[in-house]
Amino acid sequence: MLQINSGKMFANEAEERSRLRGVLHTNLQLPGKSPVETAIGSILPVTNLRGPRAIVYELTERFEKDPPIAANLHSHGVDPYLNEAAAIISFALNVTCTPDYQLTQRLLSQRPNLMGDAQPKDLLSRVFDEQVWAQPADVDDLVRFSERLIGLERKSHLAAIRAIKTYVAGVHRIADDYELAYTLMVAAIESLAQGFDGHQSEWSDYPEEKRNRIDTALVGAYPKTAEKVRRAILEIEHTALGRRFRDFVTKHLGPDYFQESAKQGSTPAIKGRIRQAAREAYTIRSSYIHTLKTMPNEIKLPSQLKSLIAVRGKTYLTFEGLSKTTRHVIKEFVNRAPQVETEDYDYHHERFNLVHVHVDHFPGKQISP
Repeated sequence: MLQINSGKMFANEAEERSRLRGVLHTNLQLPGKSPVETAIGSILPVTNLRGPRAIVYELTERFEKDPPIAANLHSHGVDPYLNEAAAIISFALNVTCTPDYQLTQRLLSQRPNLMGDAQPKDLLSRVFDEQVWAQPADVDDLVRFSERLIGLERKSHLAAIRAIKTYVAGVHRIADDYELAYTLMVAAIESLAQGFDGHQSEWSDYPEEKRNRIDTALVGAYPKTAEKVRRAILEIEHTALGRRFRDFVTKHLGPDYFQESAKQGSTPAIKGRIRQAAREAYTIRSSYIHTLKTMPNEIKLPSQLKSLIAVRGKTYLTFEGLSKTTRHVIKEFVNRAPQVETEDYDYHHERFNLVHVHVDHFPGKQISP
């Protein structure tokens, strides 16, 4: 919604219709008293003495003059923009930020996870802290990231927004379900890997046991027929998902990812160990989805916010490590994806709460226009 509101996909002149305002609840304390202007709107701190901080979010809603559909739509209200902005702020600054006061209060309550003894803040830095003081560099990062995000081609933008929202949903779940939280954070990266890694499936990517049975069944078939069968199978099957996930992660970790680990006093992450940990992260995700299998208990224990831990000879990403890795990969995806000032794209059916309805013409009845 925020990218549509930028007007970059409008075929006609943009028309400003209303100034929308809403309140976001957060643990973020913005510096100064002036509004922070970003590509997704402006945010302004509000003084409050106790409980979660509040910030005012504001933007001008824009519509295309004489659009082909929804010509009588005058406003979506602030909610769709507010929800999307909250996810972007949460992700970009690694904080809690939601339109829901009660949710924010619960996330920052410092109570143990509903499924264990650890407090969420013991597993993930900043997000669950009672208060996070934003530095000028944080504000600059938000401004820069928002501009890059809005400037993406529509296909890349939609993928990035889905990944961001999935990641934020996963972070919120740390307060009540460890496995679901971990799975959602992995899924945020996986969604980008499957759509943008450029992978071309080969027959060798297909699981060996299934591949051998099919090859046996094709013995004696014409070579062209056998090749068509194999190609048809590859087109409808998702192959090498775990390897594609690991490759996507390692290819989107820049030097600053490893430098950040060293600056924070933790053992610098080595690419080989990260690749091993990414493999185990994907295994945790698959085991939970298919059999509801729980992760190793060591990942759920307070880890002094280390990124990697060793459990029975295997390397795992902690929640802190998975969070840092997921955020870095998504940000790197946004930084590398093409930027466009304008785009010829039919966005109209992607506006909030607009749906297609198929109307059947019943025999003997005529539907008036």
